[in-house]
Amino acid sequence: LKIVQNHYGKLFEGDDPTGTAKLPDVDYGAGPEDGRLIEHLAQLGFKKPVAVAGTVQQWIEGDYRALRVEATRAAFLEFIPGLIDGLAHAEEPDDAVAAFDRFLGALQRGGRLISLLSQNRDFVALVALILGAAPRLGDMLARQPQIMDGLVDPRFFGAMPDKKELSERLAATLQDASSYEDFLDRLRLFGQESLFLIGTRILSGTVSAQHASTAFADVAEGIVHTVHGLVTDQFAAQYGRIKGQETAILAMGRLGSREMT
Repeated sequence: LKIVQNHYGKLFEGDDPTGTAKLPDVDYGAGPEDGRLIEHLAQLGFKKPVAVAGTVQQWIEGDYRALRVEATRAAFLEFIPGLIDGLAHAEEPDDAVAAFDRFLGALQRGGRLISLLSQNRDFVALVALILGAAPRLGDMLARQPQIMDGLVDPRFFGAMPDKKELSERLAATLQDASSYEDFLDRLRLFGQESLFLIGTRILSGTVSAQHASTAFADVAEGIVHTVHGLVTDQFAAQYGRIKGQETAILAMGRLGSREMT
C-alpha cells in the first residue's frame, strides 16, 4: 500500500492544491460592472466576459441548495478562481460556465465533490467536458455526486473490468443491504456509477466505443442476473415454488447483440 501510495503521490507533485497560485488578484464577486474582472475573463478566453462575471456573482450571492452548508460554501468560494481557470480551458469556455451553473443548481450535496475538484484541477476540465458533451452524465453527477469517487480510483484508466470483476464489485455493493428496497437502491446506484464511469472513459478517449458497448452490456447483464435471483427468491417466499419450474431471460435488441450505448 505504501509503495502504491508513493507512486500515486508522484503524479501530483508540485501541483498547487487550490489551483490559484498563478492567478491575478481580482475580485470575482465584483460583477459585470468591474472592468478589471471583465478584462481578466476576456484574457482567459471567454467570449462573453460580462455574462460570465454575472454568473460568477450569482454563484457567490445566490442561494444554491448545495452551498447552504457554511463549510461547503466557504470551500467553494475559495475554489472559484481555480474553477474559472479550469472552465476557461474547456473547448467552449462560455458554454462550460453556463453548463456548470445548471449543474450547480441541480446539485443536491456539494461538499465532497467541491473538495475533490478543488484538490485536482484536471477534474475541473473533465467535469466541464462531461457537462458540455454529455448532459445525461452531468444529470447523474448532480443527483449522485458520490459517483465522482470512481474517477479517483487508480484503476479507472486501466483495463475495463470484465464480467468476473463486475460481479465481485456488485456483490460487495449489495452484501449488507438491509431490505428489499435498500437492495434495489444500491443496485440502481451501481448501475448509474457504472454508466457514468464508462461514459467518462469514452469522453476522455481512453476506451473505444466498441469496447464501451461490451462494457455496458456486461453491466446490464450483471444487473439483470442479480435482479432475477432476487425476484426469484422474493416470489418463492411469497408464493412458493412450482415443482421443476424454470425461468428464462430473453435479451433482445442491443443487449442481445452486446452493442449497448
